[in-house]
Amino acid sequence: YIIFAEPEPWRWGKQTIWDVDDEQLNDNGNFDIEVVYGDDHGDSFGSAVDAKHDANGDSVPDVLIGAPNYDSVKGSVLLIFDPHQINGYEAHQVADSLDQGLYLTGEDDDLLGYDVAFVDVNNDAAADLALGAPGASGDKGKVYLLENSEFQGNLGSHALSSYVSVELSGEDAGARAGATVEEAGDVFGDGYGDLLIGAPWADLASTDDVGVAYLLAANEIVGSTYDLGTRLVTEIVFEGETPNSLTGSSLATGDFDGDSHLDVAIGAPGNNLVYVVYGPFVSSAVRELADADARVEGEVSESLGHALLGVDMNNDGVDDLLVGAPGYNGGQGRFFTLLGGL
Repeated sequence: YIIFAEPEPWRWGKQTIWDVDDEQLNDNGNFDIEVVYGDDHGDSFGSAVDAKHDANGDSVPDVLIGAPNYDSVKGSVLLIFDPHQINGYEAHQVADSLDQGLYLTGEDDDLLGYDVAFVDVNNDAAADLALGAPGASGDKGKVYLLENSEFQGNLGSHALSSYVSVELSGEDAGARAGATVEEAGDVFGDGYGDLLIGAPWADLASTDDVGVAYLLAANEIVGSTYDLGTRLVTEIVFEGETPNSLTGSSLATGDFDGDSHLDVAIGAPGNNLVYVVYGPFVSSAVRELADADARVEGEVSESLGHALLGVDMNNDGVDDLLVGAPGYNGGQGRFFTLLGGL
């Protein structure tokens, strides 16, 4: 699929899904286009999207969409199981009327759906969900993990609380953990998928909004709650450098140096920086990003590092890093492709 998110048209938000195959690409743009709309004015539907995995076992990739401002910032998430013949419908209708999705709503001030990701934390080949809610618990923030077995076979609209397997909570008020959530792949090399979580507004040593990111072996968590500050499982904490840098606003993994180990890229758009830390990662540690293995520095006010993506663009077997800088030239914006070998 090619997916375009438009979270602000009329502030309802909408999601455009193009189902593309080779034949359609050669047919002068004759795409199968599906447009799904947010439920209400101000929902910001489409603020976060993922479509990398199959959650219901039908061998068709499913689509996960966040609407963090739904119902006075409770937030909501729509999981579309079959993204066909849904054109023109609103989010809840896809779940309730078409029976093609699961619509989950958050609690007061959660901002559920600020970021979303498919993950596989238990290595069963069935996609689990990681849902960011940076407004939860007085802006400490949370990430809700939903194991596939908790929601498999369910359709319609429901409260999120009915399906949560584990709640991951931020360390401090105002840190907003869960503002970014990313599937990390098997970074620790134990056969299980790992999880990256950003808390861009975290304070360090009384310094405001430095930001941190957590790399977590989620499969090691025992119980239904976990505080990111306890370090009870294998966990790497990446700490930013300077105030207002918003480190952890974007996250990506890939083998950027070509050594067959996954590396981690972390954006700090408040300081126009992207950090790259090379793997392998073996045990728990605190890593100060001032000592990162590589860094990319942008121009003043271009917000370099607002968005990141690790992907092998030139098919040479080494992952490349795409970096967004939306503030460039007074908001004109630009992005870079940094070829592997960083």
